[in-house]
Amino acid sequence: MRVCKVCGQSYTTSGYKYCSKCKDKAYQALVDYHNKKNRREVRTICMDCGGSIEKPYKNRKRCYECQARANKESQKRYVDKQKEKKATKYRPFYITKSEFGSGSKMPSITEATRKAKELSISYAEYIARKGV
Repeated sequence: MRVCKVCGQSYTTSGYKYCSKCKDKAYQALVDYHNKKNRREVRTICMDCGGSIEKPYKNRKRCYECQARANKESQKRYVDKQKEKKATKYRPFYITKSEFGSGSKMPSITEATRKAKELSISYAEYIARKGV
C-alpha cells in the first residue's frame, strides 16, 4: 500500500506517487511550474519603434510587427542583389561597334585572328583584351 502525496489516501497502483484522482492535477502543476521557470518574462525595448516588448527569448531585439517589416525588407534586398548578380553574370558573345569606341571600326574575324597570331595568343584572348 502506498499513500498519495496530494490527498493522503492509500492506493495500490505501483510506480506512481499519486492516486488516480490526483495524478492529472499533479502532472498539470508540474508542467505549469516548468513552463513558468523556463519562460522568463522580461520586458525590453524594441530597437526600431522604441515600444516595450515581452521577451521570451534572450536574443529578441524587435517587436513582432517590426520584425515582420525587417524580414520583408531583408527579402527585398536579397532579391534585388540576386537580380543584379544575374544581370552581370553573363557577358554577350557578340561584338558591337560601340564596344570598340566611337569612330573605330569593328575588326573582321580574319583581321582579329591575324593580330592574335602576331601576339601569340588565341582569338578569344585577343577579343577579351579588346574589352568585350
